[in-house]
Amino acid sequence: MRVLPVLALIGVLAGLYFRYKVPPQIDLSTLPMETLNGEAVKITMNEREKLCLKFFATWCIDCRRELPSLVSDTANFKKEKIRLILVSDEPIDQLVFFKQRDSIPFEMLHLKSSFKSVGIHTLPTTYWYDESGLLFRKKTGKSSIIDGFK
Repeated sequence: MRVLPVLALIGVLAGLYFRYKVPPQIDLSTLPMETLNGEAVKITMNEREKLCLKFFATWCIDCRRELPSLVSDTANFKKEKIRLILVSDEPIDQLVFFKQRDSIPFEMLHLKSSFKSVGIHTLPTTYWYDESGLLFRKKTGKSSIIDGFK
């Protein structure tokens, strides 16, 4: 009888771990996204560059703490041929204001559905793709974009 509550607790903890610490599988071709001008967009791969897709929010403390290092690494992104895209589900006008105010030099897209609807429960969540479009790493929490490709 004492085993049942322990097993239930283990199940709950495992569920929480997988929900908040393990990024979900996403399909780039089905993500409902748009530019900050409101134009529908699909992410396409470029055989000459790698892709880093980072789900973030302007209110997320860890997301904001990452920004200075992302901006300072801009030259390395170009040298390493890395395309960085920030994706948020916040209102477009808020994203435009944030991008202009903080001089964000990266491509920013609006997710037309909520993070939760695509399985994102932790911010930031980052996905790394090689030149052929193959997902080879994903991580929740703060991360170094350049190190993600090493």
